[in-house]
Amino acid sequence: MKRIAVRGCGVLLILVAAVWLKVALEARAEVSAGAAAEAKGDREAALTHYRRAVHWTSPFSGSVERALDAMAAMARAAEAAGDRVFALDVWRDVRSSLYAIRHVLIPHEEKLRASEEKIAALVAALPATVTEDRGKPEAVRSSEALAMLRRDNAPSVLWSLVLLAGFGAWIGGVFWFILCAIRDDETLDLRRAAISGATVVIGFAIWIVGLRMI
Repeated sequence: MKRIAVRGCGVLLILVAAVWLKVALEARAEVSAGAAAEAKGDREAALTHYRRAVHWTSPFSGSVERALDAMAAMARAAEAAGDRVFALDVWRDVRSSLYAIRHVLIPHEEKLRASEEKIAALVAALPATVTEDRGKPEAVRSSEALAMLRRDNAPSVLWSLVLLAGFGAWIGGVFWFILCAIRDDETLDLRRAAISGATVVIGFAIWIVGLRMI
Protein backbone atom coordinates (compact mmCIF):
# COMPACT_ATOMS: atom_id res chain seq x y z
CA MET A 1 0.00 0.00 0.00
CA LYS A 2 2.80 2.39 0.94
CA ARG A 3 4.60 1.62 -2.31
CA ILE A 4 1.43 2.38 -4.26
CA ALA A 5 1.04 5.70 -2.43
CA VAL A 6 4.64 6.68 -3.20
CA ARG A 7 4.14 5.83 -6.86
CA GLY A 8 0.92 7.83 -6.86
CA CYS A 9 2.76 10.86 -5.46
CA GLY A 10 5.40 10.47 -8.18
CA VAL A 11 2.76 10.34 -10.89
CA LEU A 12 1.09 13.43 -9.38
CA LEU A 13 4.37 15.36 -9.44
CA ILE A 14 4.91 14.41 -13.09
CA LEU A 15 1.40 15.59 -13.97
CA VAL A 16 1.92 18.91 -12.15
CA ALA A 17 5.22 19.43 -13.99
CA ALA A 18 3.56 18.63 -17.32
CA VAL A 19 0.76 21.13 -16.65
CA TRP A 20 3.27 23.82 -15.64
CA LEU A 21 5.28 23.23 -18.81
CA LYS A 22 2.13 23.39 -20.96
CA VAL A 23 1.05 26.70 -19.36
CA ALA A 24 4.54 28.23 -19.66
CA LEU A 25 4.84 27.27 -23.34
CA GLU A 26 1.36 28.59 -24.15
CA ALA A 27 2.17 31.91 -22.49
CA ARG A 28 5.43 32.20 -24.42
CA ALA A 29 3.63 31.39 -27.70
CA GLU A 30 1.00 34.05 -27.04
CA VAL A 31 3.67 36.69 -26.34
CA SER A 32 5.41 35.79 -29.61
CA ALA A 33 2.11 35.92 -31.51
CA GLY A 34 1.31 39.29 -29.95
CA ALA A 35 4.68 40.72 -30.97
CA ALA A 36 4.20 39.42 -34.52
CA ALA A 37 0.73 40.96 -34.76
CA GLU A 38 2.02 44.25 -33.36
CA ALA A 39 4.82 44.30 -35.94
CA LYS A 40 2.16 43.98 -38.65
CA GLY A 41 0.24 46.92 -37.19
CA ASP A 42 -2.68 44.79 -35.96
CA ARG A 43 -3.14 46.30 -32.52
CA GLU A 44 -6.35 44.48 -31.66
CA ALA A 45 -4.90 41.05 -32.43
CA ALA A 46 -1.73 41.89 -30.51
CA LEU A 47 -3.76 42.97 -27.51
CA THR A 48 -5.78 39.74 -27.62
CA HIS A 49 -2.60 37.63 -27.63
CA TYR A 50 -1.05 39.61 -24.78
CA ARG A 51 -4.22 39.20 -22.69
CA ARG A 52 -4.13 35.45 -23.28
CA ALA A 53 -0.47 35.35 -22.25
CA VAL A 54 -1.32 36.98 -18.92
CA HIS A 55 -4.11 34.46 -18.35
CA TRP A 56 -1.60 31.63 -18.92
CA THR A 57 0.18 32.64 -15.73
CA SER A 58 2.39 30.19 -13.84
CA PRO A 59 5.13 30.35 -11.18
CA PHE A 60 8.61 31.37 -12.40
CA SER A 61 7.32 32.28 -15.90
CA GLY A 62 8.57 35.58 -17.33
CA SER A 63 6.02 35.62 -20.17
CA VAL A 64 3.36 37.36 -18.09
CA GLU A 65 5.78 40.17 -17.25
CA ARG A 66 6.69 40.59 -20.93
CA ALA A 67 3.04 40.62 -21.97
CA LEU A 68 2.16 43.27 -19.38
CA ASP A 69 5.13 45.41 -20.42
CA ALA A 70 4.11 45.12 -24.07
CA MET A 71 0.54 46.17 -23.25
CA ALA A 72 1.78 49.14 -21.24
CA ALA A 73 4.02 50.18 -24.15
CA MET A 74 1.06 49.96 -26.54
CA ALA A 75 -1.03 52.15 -24.23
CA ARG A 76 1.69 54.77 -23.87
CA ALA A 77 2.26 54.83 -27.64
CA ALA A 78 -1.46 55.27 -28.30
CA GLU A 79 -1.70 58.08 -25.75
CA ALA A 80 1.35 59.81 -27.25
CA ALA A 81 -0.32 59.60 -30.67
CA GLY A 82 -3.46 61.21 -29.27
CA ASP A 83 -5.56 58.03 -29.31
CA ARG A 84 -6.79 58.24 -25.75
CA VAL A 85 -9.72 55.88 -26.32
CA PHE A 86 -7.48 52.98 -27.39
CA ALA A 87 -5.00 53.77 -24.62
CA LEU A 88 -7.86 53.60 -22.11
CA ASP A 89 -8.99 50.25 -23.54
CA VAL A 90 -5.48 48.84 -23.20
CA TRP A 91 -5.05 49.98 -19.60
CA ARG A 92 -8.45 48.50 -18.77
CA ASP A 93 -7.31 45.22 -20.31
CA VAL A 94 -4.17 45.31 -18.18
CA ARG A 95 -6.26 45.81 -15.04
CA SER A 96 -8.88 43.16 -15.87
CA SER A 97 -6.20 40.63 -16.84
CA LEU A 98 -4.40 41.10 -13.52
CA TYR A 99 -7.62 40.72 -11.57
CA ALA A 100 -8.36 37.56 -13.56
CA ILE A 101 -5.21 35.88 -12.19
CA ARG A 102 -5.59 37.19 -8.64
CA HIS A 103 -5.43 34.65 -5.82
CA VAL A 104 -4.58 35.17 -2.15
CA LEU A 105 -2.11 37.81 -3.31
CA ILE A 106 -2.30 40.10 -6.34
CA PRO A 107 0.49 39.28 -8.82
CA HIS A 108 2.29 42.33 -10.26
CA GLU A 109 0.39 44.64 -7.91
CA GLU A 110 2.55 47.65 -8.83
CA LYS A 111 1.46 47.27 -12.48
CA LEU A 112 -2.16 46.98 -11.39
CA ARG A 113 -1.97 50.22 -9.38
CA ALA A 114 -0.21 51.99 -12.24
CA SER A 115 -2.94 50.88 -14.67
CA GLU A 116 -5.63 52.21 -12.32
CA GLU A 117 -3.91 55.59 -12.14
CA LYS A 118 -3.70 55.72 -15.93
CA ILE A 119 -7.36 54.70 -16.31
CA ALA A 120 -8.49 57.38 -13.86
CA ALA A 121 -6.42 60.07 -15.61
CA LEU A 122 -7.68 59.12 -19.08
CA VAL A 123 -11.32 58.88 -17.98
CA ALA A 124 -11.04 62.37 -16.50
CA ALA A 125 -9.39 63.71 -19.67
CA LEU A 126 -12.19 62.45 -21.91
CA PRO A 127 -15.56 64.27 -22.16
CA ALA A 128 -17.86 63.45 -19.23
CA THR A 129 -20.60 60.95 -20.04
CA VAL A 130 -22.49 61.37 -16.75
CA THR A 131 -24.45 64.56 -16.05
CA GLU A 132 -23.13 64.83 -12.49
CA ASP A 133 -19.54 64.88 -13.77
CA ARG A 134 -20.00 67.76 -16.18
CA GLY A 135 -18.41 70.89 -14.85
CA LYS A 136 -16.20 69.10 -12.36
CA PRO A 137 -12.47 69.84 -12.53
CA GLU A 138 -10.42 67.15 -14.24
CA ALA A 139 -8.40 66.54 -11.07
CA VAL A 140 -11.59 65.87 -9.08
CA ARG A 141 -12.95 63.48 -11.70
CA SER A 142 -9.61 61.64 -11.79
CA SER A 143 -9.54 61.32 -8.00
CA GLU A 144 -13.12 60.01 -7.89
CA ALA A 145 -12.45 57.53 -10.67
CA LEU A 146 -9.32 56.26 -8.92
CA ALA A 147 -11.19 55.83 -5.62
CA MET A 148 -13.85 53.80 -7.41
CA LEU A 149 -11.27 51.62 -9.14
CA ARG A 150 -9.50 50.91 -5.87
CA ARG A 151 -12.61 50.02 -3.93
CA ASP A 152 -11.74 46.66 -2.39
CA ASN A 153 -14.29 43.94 -3.17
CA ALA A 154 -11.73 41.14 -2.96
CA PRO A 155 -12.25 38.01 -0.86
CA SER A 156 -10.83 38.16 2.66
CA VAL A 157 -7.15 37.21 2.66
CA LEU A 158 -7.48 35.83 6.20
CA TRP A 159 -10.35 33.50 5.31
CA SER A 160 -8.60 32.53 2.08
CA LEU A 161 -5.61 31.40 4.15
CA VAL A 162 -7.92 29.56 6.53
CA LEU A 163 -9.52 27.79 3.57
CA LEU A 164 -6.12 26.77 2.18
CA ALA A 165 -4.96 25.57 5.59
CA GLY A 166 -8.08 23.46 5.97
CA PHE A 167 -7.66 21.97 2.52
CA GLY A 168 -3.99 21.21 3.23
CA ALA A 169 -4.87 19.50 6.52
CA TRP A 170 -7.64 17.51 4.86
CA ILE A 171 -5.46 16.19 2.02
CA GLY A 172 -2.41 15.87 4.25
CA GLY A 173 -4.41 13.76 6.69
CA VAL A 174 -5.42 11.41 3.89
CA PHE A 175 -1.79 10.92 2.81
CA TRP A 176 -0.71 10.58 6.45
CA PHE A 177 -3.22 7.77 6.92
CA ILE A 178 -2.07 5.98 3.76
CA LEU A 179 1.65 6.34 4.40
CA CYS A 180 1.85 6.04 8.18
CA ALA A 181 -1.27 4.44 9.61
CA ILE A 182 -1.10 1.37 7.38
CA ARG A 183 1.87 -0.85 8.23
CA ASP A 184 3.91 -2.82 5.70
CA ASP A 185 2.04 -5.98 6.65
CA GLU A 186 -1.22 -4.10 5.92
CA THR A 187 -2.33 -3.99 9.54
CA LEU A 188 -3.59 -0.76 11.02
CA ASP A 189 -1.70 1.41 13.50
CA LEU A 190 -4.69 2.54 15.56
CA ARG A 191 -2.98 5.55 17.15
CA ARG A 192 -1.77 6.98 13.86
CA ALA A 193 -5.06 6.12 12.19
CA ALA A 194 -6.97 8.04 14.87
CA ILE A 195 -4.70 11.10 14.60
CA SER A 196 -4.73 11.18 10.79
CA GLY A 197 -8.49 10.58 10.74
CA ALA A 198 -9.05 13.47 13.14
CA THR A 199 -6.82 15.64 10.93
CA VAL A 200 -8.96 14.79 7.91
CA VAL A 201 -12.21 15.63 9.71
CA ILE A 202 -10.91 18.87 11.25
CA GLY A 203 -9.27 19.96 7.99
CA PHE A 204 -12.46 19.31 6.04
CA ALA A 205 -14.51 21.27 8.60
CA ILE A 206 -12.11 24.23 8.43
CA TRP A 207 -12.23 24.11 4.61
CA ILE A 208 -16.05 24.27 4.66
CA VAL A 209 -16.02 27.21 7.08
CA GLY A 210 -13.47 29.00 4.90
CA LEU A 211 -15.65 28.51 1.82
CA ARG A 212 -18.64 30.05 3.61
CA MET A 213 -16.71 33.01 5.01
CA ILE A 214 -14.40 33.93 2.12
